[in-house]
Amino acid sequence: MPAPFQNMATNDTNGPIATIAINTALSDAITLTDNVLCAVEFPAAWTAASLSFSVSWDGSTYTPLYIVSSALAATEYAITSPAASITIALDPAIFASVRYVKLRSGTAAATVNQAAARSIRLITRPV
Repeated sequence: MPAPFQNMATNDTNGPIATIAINTALSDAITLTDNVLCAVEFPAAWTAASLSFSVSWDGSTYTPLYIVSSALAATEYAITSPAASITIALDPAIFASVRYVKLRSGTAAATVNQAAARSIRLITRPV
């Protein structure tokens, strides 16, 4: 299982960092423990791609995160075409039951390898 993020009391400025290694599309695993994901802060450089999420409740089996739209159709939860050096707020209700998360460059069906290692800060709040 991934190691838990240790410094949740000061996560306003020291939130967990998800790293997507060079020439890959999936980050290391982040344990949210008793926190909920509220936003992601993109690095200064980002190879053009959406950002999606792979989640787990046991720390070993990960699946793409889908949400149900107003038409009751399941769609992959993704940030479309994010820019570098920005912070994007997320709906914490979507992540309320997520304990482990990996960030994906692209979508589950169409991953996009990053041209360099990318570190994305996760902004969380206690549940």
